Amino acid sequence: SYAFTGLPYGVTFNVSEVIPAGWTAIGPTYYDDLYIDGGLVYENRNFTNERLNGTISGYKLYPNETGIEGWNITLYNQTAGNVLYDWQLSYAFTGLPYGVTFNVSEVIPAGWTAIGPTYYDDLYIDGGLVYENRNFTNEQLVGYISGYKIQNETGLGLPGWTIEAYNQSDDTFAGSDVTDGTGFYNITGLPYGVTYNVSEVVQPGWTPVSPVFVNDLTIDEQTPYHVNINFTNDPPVGTGTVCGIKYRDDCIEEGCGLAGWEITLSYASNGTVYATTTTRTCIDKVCEECCGYSFIDVPYGTYWLNETLVPGWTQKTPNILITLNASNPKVIYNFINTENTTCCACPPVTSFSYEIECLDVTFTDTSTGPEETRWIWFFGDGTISTEQNPVKTYAKPGTYTVRMYVNWQDCEGAIGAPGYWKSASQRITIP
Repeated sequence: SYAFTGLPYGVTFNVSEVIPAGWTAIGPTYYDDLYIDGGLVYENRNFTNERLNGTISGYKLYPNETGIEGWNITLYNQTAGNVLYDWQLSYAFTGLPYGVTFNVSEVIPAGWTAIGPTYYDDLYIDGGLVYENRNFTNEQLVGYISGYKIQNETGLGLPGWTIEAYNQSDDTFAGSDVTDGTGFYNITGLPYGVTYNVSEVVQPGWTPVSPVFVNDLTIDEQTPYHVNINFTNDPPVGTGTVCGIKYRDDCIEEGCGLAGWEITLSYASNGTVYATTTTRTCIDKVCEECCGYSFIDVPYGTYWLNETLVPGWTQKTPNILITLNASNPKVIYNFINTENTTCCACPPVTSFSYEIECLDVTFTDTSTGPEETRWIWFFGDGTISTEQNPVKTYAKPGTYTVRMYVNWQDCEGAIGAPGYWKSASQRITIP
């Protein structure tokens, strides 16, 4: 409020305001014709103003530009050095006074790293200026926990076992992995700043030798990973049976088994062969059906069951991974194959011979295999022939590369035409 007193009579005055930076008038900025005479008093010559404001805003982002919740973004009066506001999520500092320079910064929590600016300074607010997209981008630091699943008796790795990690503070699931052929597991993508426990999912019949779980595995900047967190188990006690029939695909019934094929049972952990047998005709009923092969009294465990493919046949049923245990003591699996009857089952061999007499050369196709249907000869001088056994007369002596293509129409594949093509070439010298 203001009051100018003691003003002399007989004088006309005007009154005005001086508007500082960052403010604007929303009423008169001056009053004139104020004549002082006879004790006259002019009251309520008021000035009304409002403060001008600016805005600074942006987002907290992952590298893929999705928003991150729960981060503090702080606004400072850069001149005075004091904190004015504190936001989370996406942020917008509004109502900022004019004439002030600000800086904006993020507070990076443990387990995160910045991949962009961590502050913006020299943000001077003047004339309604708005600073947008002053964004902060970060990614979370992650570690891993790894080890092996081991059979106690053999020391070999056990494939196919599930290992799980949990947040130790609230028991929430953090990740898992299934052991590979060597028994190795690796649980990745575990955020920093968390303490985990890791446990195995014990399979039926197996007995833990080492603890079923391991606690107090903290992932942070000092310890970004834990290795050799191993689990050891004794195998189930007991034996089982693996058997089946070897069929051809056009006759899948008793009496149509294929004898003489090799079937192999191998440890899944390291590929070592447990046993090999040969398919036979129907002589027993181990599987409640006529068996072409059988493995009896096989110790409980996990195995690969494979057939050795015979040339001229195609596998229709794959080799498989099987597990024998107390709840699954018998595995019956039939192998089915298709016999290849086209010429492609026994690929032809392309070859030719030649005899030279002066400038004349007699070429003879000596290829072996199924019946041929087409020939193309390239004589190395720009001429060709489609005869099976051509005679070529060269224009002059020299060395030429001769190539012959032969086609077997029954096979698939093509070089310029339907059928199966193969080639042979030789360098010949005309004296």
